Amino acid sequence: MNSKPDNLALLLFLKNFRVLLSGGHNPAAALELMAAGAGGVHLRSHFTRAGQALTSGRSLAEALFDRKHPWPAGLGRCLKDLEAAAHPLENIFGFLEEAYAARARYYQPSDWRTYFLLVGQGLVALAVWLFLTGFVAPAFADMYTSFGARLPFLTQAFIDLTNLVRHHFLATTLVGIALILVLPLLVFKTSNPGFVFAVLRAGLDRGLNLGQGLAAAAALTENPWLRRRVLAGLKGLDPSRNPAQALAASGLFPKFAAGLLAQGQGAVAEIAAYYEARAVKVRIVELVGAGLFITLICLAVAFLIAIYLPLFQMAGVVS
Repeated sequence: MNSKPDNLALLLFLKNFRVLLSGGHNPAAALELMAAGAGGVHLRSHFTRAGQALTSGRSLAEALFDRKHPWPAGLGRCLKDLEAAAHPLENIFGFLEEAYAARARYYQPSDWRTYFLLVGQGLVALAVWLFLTGFVAPAFADMYTSFGARLPFLTQAFIDLTNLVRHHFLATTLVGIALILVLPLLVFKTSNPGFVFAVLRAGLDRGLNLGQGLAAAAALTENPWLRRRVLAGLKGLDPSRNPAQALAASGLFPKFAAGLLAQGQGAVAEIAAYYEARAVKVRIVELVGAGLFITLICLAVAFLIAIYLPLFQMAGVVS
C-alpha cells in the first residue's frame, strides 16, 4: 500500500469528487477527471485503475479500494456499507467530507502506534533520568558530603533524591515504567463523544438513519477503544432492548444524550452543537510526547544548576 495522503489531501479528494458528481458527471467520468488533475504519480495511477475497474462492472467501493489504495481502511468500509444501502453517491461523499472534517476538529488518539511511540519516549526519558540520578550525581554527592559545609537547598534536594534512587533503584525503576505504561494508555483511551454526534448530524442531514450514522462513526474513527464504545451503543438500537439504557451503558454517551437519542433523531443537531462549543482543538497526544522531553530538559537543567552551584559558591569564597 502506498503512503497515505494527509487529512487535507483526503478532504480535497472527497470534496472534488462530490462536486464532480453534483455537476452531472458519472463516477467513471469523475475518476477520469480526478486522474487528469492528480498531482502525484501514485494518485494518478490509482484513479486510472479505479476508473477502469468501475467500467468493468465493479462497485465504486471495490474500485477505489483495491490492494494498492492509499486511503484509510475505515473510509472503504463506510463507503461499501452506504453504497450497499443504495444511498445516492453525491450524498455519501458529502457525508464523508463532513465526517472527516469533524474528525479533524476533535481530538482523537490514533492507533496503537501512537501509544507505543509515547511509551518509547517515556522510557528514553526515564533511562536518562535514572542515569543522571543513579550514576552521575552520586559522585558529586559524595564529594560535597565530604566537605561538611552547608549545601544550597537545591543541591541538598537533589542529593536526597539521588540517595533515594540509589537505595530504592529497582522500586523507582518499576514505578517509573508502570507510570509510563499507564498514563499514555489513559490519554489513548480518552474519547470525545462530540465526534460521534458530529458524524450523526452530518449523516442525518444526508439521509442516513441513526444506526447507519453510528456504524459510520465506528468505521471512521482510528481509536479502537472509541470504536468499541460506538459499536456497543449501536447494539442499543436493537428493538429487544431499551435504547436509552443500552446507549448509556456503552460508556460513551452521557445519560441525557442517550435519553434524547432514544426518543428520536431530532435532538442530534442540538447535542452536536453543544459538543462543538466544547471541542478540544489541541492534540493532547502530541502535547504529552513533547511534555516528556520538556520535562526531561527542565530536570536536566535543574540538575546541572544543583551540581555546580556549590562550586560557584566555593569559587566566590576563594576569590
